[in-house]
Amino acid sequence: MKTILSLSYIFTEIQHNYPDERVLLIADQFEELYTLCIEEEISRNFLEVLLSCFPSSNSKQSSSNVLVTTMRADFLVKALSYRPFADRLQETDIKLGPMSREELTEVIEQPVKKLGFKFEVGLAERILNDVEDEPGNLPLLEFALTKLWEKQAGKQLTHDAYEAIGQVKRALAKYAKDKYDKLTSKEQEQAQRIFVQLVYPGEGNKHTRRRANRAELGEDNWHLVTCNEGLADSRLVVTSVDDAKQETVEIVHEALIQNWDDLQKWIENDRKFRTWQEGLRFAIRQWQQSGKDKGALLRGRQLFEAKDWLQRRRIDLEAEREYIEVSVEERNVEIQRELKRTT
Repeated sequence: MKTILSLSYIFTEIQHNYPDERVLLIADQFEELYTLCIEEEISRNFLEVLLSCFPSSNSKQSSSNVLVTTMRADFLVKALSYRPFADRLQETDIKLGPMSREELTEVIEQPVKKLGFKFEVGLAERILNDVEDEPGNLPLLEFALTKLWEKQAGKQLTHDAYEAIGQVKRALAKYAKDKYDKLTSKEQEQAQRIFVQLVYPGEGNKHTRRRANRAELGEDNWHLVTCNEGLADSRLVVTSVDDAKQETVEIVHEALIQNWDDLQKWIENDRKFRTWQEGLRFAIRQWQQSGKDKGALLRGRQLFEAKDWLQRRRIDLEAEREYIEVSVEERNVEIQRELKRTT
């Protein structure tokens, strides 16, 4: 029989065996408590157990346990919605803003120096100039430095290697291309459909990423997202759960949209369909908000276009098919009603 040990028991045992030591628990990406856990009750129960192991500074109970969490600022509202956690954050939270140029320089140079390696002359400055003042570029910097490190030779990181990975701006796009090329032909077709659904087509090439849910992608495509060594495993997309408790997925970074030439081509080829589809989704939301009132169904030219697209792109309209089919049925009823009146 499997024994399940409670967190409090584990801390008690550590303190018993190491009475003169402090225990530091680091929980990185703590926002996953909200993105990966669908049930609010479960997440709050987890927080209750976790916080019980770390008495607050106002508590009379002494403790040698220290908890450090990191969390994205856009999840702070969710964190504050649970009062016990909110109280702890009032006492101890530290808000971090964008890094300065000096801090970015340390991030780039110091890990390399500590390992006895070095950048080719001018490379660190070049990387710094590529990343500075661009919002959201830290993940791209991390990705580019990781790929650059994989190409180190003779304890040196070179300009040639930096150009080979695509530099900060295109490193992710080059990586995506390499991953895509390793897929089977069927998987490549699925990947194209997935990525096109994860982008709002804009004017010119000013596209933006969108979050799609599982129903919008369909089960076959969703499998490619979540399977072993799939798109999520390859860190090309990020999965989550939205407020409606639907599984969702989005492109890992806007830079992938702007710099991956294949994706730009797919978007352009599907621009007409995707623009129409987003308009249809707006109509569906209105229909749902009206309590599925018949007056919000498709009619006339809109219905004709929807039937045409459904015939040509059924595989990409799984989530929208019900609305189109209900509109067709209602139109058929109206036609029959009109025929009865004229006979």
